[in-house]
Amino acid sequence: MVCSLIDWDRNVWDLSHINQFIDQDACKHIGMIPIGDGSGSDRLVWPWNTNGVYSVKSGYHWHHSRKFKAIPNNNHHSHQASTLFWKLIWSINNIPKIRNFFWRAVSKATSTLLNLYRRRLAASPMCPLCSSYEESMEHILLLVLGWNWYGLAPLGTGN
Repeated sequence: MVCSLIDWDRNVWDLSHINQFIDQDACKHIGMIPIGDGSGSDRLVWPWNTNGVYSVKSGYHWHHSRKFKAIPNNNHHSHQASTLFWKLIWSINNIPKIRNFFWRAVSKATSTLLNLYRRRLAASPMCPLCSSYEESMEHILLLVLGWNWYGLAPLGTGN
């Protein structure tokens, strides 16, 4: 129980019981959580609504506010696109095929090995050219094409 991790006499966290099971960084973060005085009863609070009660509307807004924030993943400098970026893509003065390709690339709707692997349609997500990274759209556009551009491509990848 969480209450067994609180030293109520000093009103501080007593993490000595669990510090052997979690890393020091996690202990530090737990120790930063403020402790109440213990007099009130616990209750669930939805922090994204002014009255603390969850509603579908507040859940929808919370979901979409997170959807367009930069969220790093394991692929180089990947992130989800912001609303401004979407507007930029659709305002590009080019043929629709190019705008559609950009939209598909940013939406992760292309047939990269990583996307196919996530859908269980490929045996491995690894790039067949370099075998060092997952074949994501970022990898193809930024690394593989970049290697070719600067003449640094591994043998057999062509120009």
